[in-house]
Amino acid sequence: MAEEKAEVLNVLREGANAKWAHKIVANWNHLRWHTEWDYWNALEKRASDAGFTSLPDDDVKVKYDAKKLNSAIHAKRKKPMWYGLGFNIAEYKNKPVRLQIERASNPSWNIERNVIFGIPETDETRRNELAPYFPDRNSNQWWAYFTDLIPAINFEKFSDMTVGRRTLDLCNPTKREEIVEAHWQQIKNFIDVVRAKLGANA
Repeated sequence: MAEEKAEVLNVLREGANAKWAHKIVANWNHLRWHTEWDYWNALEKRASDAGFTSLPDDDVKVKYDAKKLNSAIHAKRKKPMWYGLGFNIAEYKNKPVRLQIERASNPSWNIERNVIFGIPETDETRRNELAPYFPDRNSNQWWAYFTDLIPAINFEKFSDMTVGRRTLDLCNPTKREEIVEAHWQQIKNFIDVVRAKLGANA
């Protein structure tokens, strides 16, 4: 908008604002990296405080780490990126049911996904058995169930605050704490539902 551009120019012309704006632009990816890192750490701590232990890398899920964030934020890439946090939350037929929170990104997609969570399951038989237990069924060949976290977070579209996304708010420690708590409550409510349904049909 023309009015918005004029307002920004007026702000940049004041004092040392232009120099600070240049420093911010030069360090934007640095801000992105630390904002995402702080989010995953805070969410992992919140889960740990609730008694859940995050799972290491394996063939189903990929735990976040500095190397993965470097690849996602600092490197040019053409291949998909997915990583996040995973926890065992229940059992079904003597095998663990795990919950995964994931940053999903694929350059071939027209729309980059928000951070999602759900039950990953690549075994078709087990996936089809599990899927009916979950509310608002949403599944594919990788997930028995998945959905967006609310409020929406999209680290690939870091600056995009449209369609309810609040990724930039994570830069502020107070707002990050509020968002992480909202995400954890959504996840915990889902875990309670899953445990109740699986327990009732054990």
